[in-house]
Amino acid sequence: WNQLIKLVAKHKSFSDVAWAMKHEQVDKLSIIANRLAPDNPQLLYQKFFTEREFDLYDGKGDYDVQNKKINELRERAVREIVEIDGVNSILEFTLNVESPWRVGIAFGEVAEPGVDREMLPELLESEEKALMQFAGGFIWGRFQKHGWEWVDRTDTTDWNPSKIGRFLSYLPFVVETWGRVSRLLEGDESPYWLKTNVNPYIIEAKEHIDYAVEHLLTHGRPRAAIDCLAYTLHKEQYLNRELAVKVLI
Repeated sequence: WNQLIKLVAKHKSFSDVAWAMKHEQVDKLSIIANRLAPDNPQLLYQKFFTEREFDLYDGKGDYDVQNKKINELRERAVREIVEIDGVNSILEFTLNVESPWRVGIAFGEVAEPGVDREMLPELLESEEKALMQFAGGFIWGRFQKHGWEWVDRTDTTDWNPSKIGRFLSYLPFVVETWGRVSRLLEGDESPYWLKTNVNPYIIEAKEHIDYAVEHLLTHGRPRAAIDCLAYTLHKEQYLNRELAVKVLI
């Protein structure tokens, strides 16, 4: 069934190329695929959580519109799974999909507030890589939905520094996050700076880039620091020469 729906999606997406099947043939295969579709949501919705989003696009058109539609389908899928079998069922589902972090994002967008305590902080250091990825997606989904208010409302009082650092590392690589890093990891910020995904493209001010570079160097990440400097040189035609020398020696 999975292979069949992938085949249908492929020929819909490339309907105007020579090797594509005719519309009539694709429509017949689509009908067969619908008949073969499993009833169990745990199986039925796995197809939406793939790293190959292009396979989910329905023919040609506005990709932003299609992407929004796919995200809505994902949110509907995780909501239905939880409604049928409870919160733990979404973790079981996560272990069987190609893209666990997408499950986390969708669930973070739609889950009830009380669910946070069931997901965090334990999943942040799960032995299952898929569940750690899910946790990262969940944090990102929550942040997209509720912003910094949700971050500040999350009680990290009883969390160890490693879990706090990982939690913060899933937030945007911006000065607002770094302020919280300083406050929550006072004295030793390494649990954040050693783990965070460095993305200078969303940093707005040059002085913020310099701040990031300094901290990345302090925590033994010169390559990430170089990425930040290269970005400012490319976009702003600006280079902090003193920091550049520090990075290169």
